[in-house]
Amino acid sequence: KVKAFKEKFGLSFPIPLDSNGAVGSDYGIRSIPTTYFIDREGYAIGVALGARDWSSPETFGLINQLLGTPPAS
Repeated sequence: KVKAFKEKFGLSFPIPLDSNGAVGSDYGIRSIPTTYFIDREGYAIGVALGARDWSSPETFGLINQLLGTPPAS
């Protein structure tokens, strides 16, 4: 299902799966889905618990701010 979703929306970023719950336990995941924002050096710089509308302008603004990317004009 994840592969089909990724192909349907043309996603190019990795989507790791935690089939046995080990990573979720290690990171204290309390909600599904949980999204981590990882910077270019591999550090977690943000987390979003629960479902989100990732297509909203506010979300793009937040992601750009976290990445230090100028907003699109």
